[in-house]
Amino acid sequence: MKKMLEKLVKIALVVGLLGFWGVPNSVFAEEDPVAYCTLTIRSDIHTETNHAEAEGLCKGHVWGYYMPHLDEFALRGAVRYNLVANPNGQEFKMGLPSVQGHSRAIVTVYTIKVEKP
Repeated sequence: MKKMLEKLVKIALVVGLLGFWGVPNSVFAEEDPVAYCTLTIRSDIHTETNHAEAEGLCKGHVWGYYMPHLDEFALRGAVRYNLVANPNGQEFKMGLPSVQGHSRAIVTVYTIKVEKP
């Protein structure tokens, strides 16, 4: 009888452990919405000391300016890139410090090179 009881306890433990690890854990988390922002950098206006600010929820988190010595545009803040002129826009993913329920954003950056006359 004792051996039978020990066998049943072992079987119950094995079944319990298999059930514990074998059942998939389902987590239903609501995905954070993505904020969409724009930033337009013009070579004739925006310098390192007079940078362009992003619009929307990205304001204060990403900015840009033109670097004449490299003939490139600088994107700074939450994302950091050097860009060539592209008036059609480039998209960059970035994190936000939980602004109005958003912790991620996609910023579209328009870089416009204005030739001096």
